[in-house]
Amino acid sequence: MILSAATTVKTIDSIPLYFGIAVGLALLAVALVAVPLILSSRTPRAAQPNSRHSINRSPERWRDDVAAVLRSYQDGTLNENDAYSELARIARSFASLRLGTDLTSKTLLDLKRHRQVGSRAHFDALKQTISALYPAEFANAASNAAARETTVESAANWVDSMIERWVS
Repeated sequence: MILSAATTVKTIDSIPLYFGIAVGLALLAVALVAVPLILSSRTPRAAQPNSRHSINRSPERWRDDVAAVLRSYQDGTLNENDAYSELARIARSFASLRLGTDLTSKTLLDLKRHRQVGSRAHFDALKQTISALYPAEFANAASNAAARETTVESAANWVDSMIERWVS
C-alpha cells in the first residue's frame, strides 16, 4: 500500500500531539501517587489509641512478660541479644501506654531529648532502664565492661524494677 505525501505529513504532524498526551498522562499518574504520599508524610500522625484493656493491664501481667523473656532465654529459644531487645521493647511499651504517648521506637538519645511527659520520676525510670540495657544490647562485650557484666537476668530485674517503681 502506498501512502500519499499528504497522509504521511498528517501522520508526522500528529506525533508531537500523541507524545504530549502520553507525557501528560504519565505526569498525571505520578502526581496521583506522589501527592498523597507527600501529604501523608508531612501530616503529623495522631497517636494510636490504646485499647482500655492495654492501659488497664495489671503490672503483674507486664512482669509476666518479663519473666517469659527470661524463661525463653534460659531454655534457649531466645538468644541473648534478642532477650535484651525484647526487654527494652517491654519497658518502652509499658511506659508508652502509661504515659499515653508512643515511645516504642525512641532510641536512648531520642528519650534524652524528648520533652518529659507524665511524672518526672516515671520518665526518668524509663530513661535509666533503657540506658542500662543499651550496652548489653548494642556494645561489644569484649571492649565494654558494662556489656560484659550485664546478664539477661539482671536486665530483666531492671525492667521489673521500673514497672514496680511506676506503680508504687
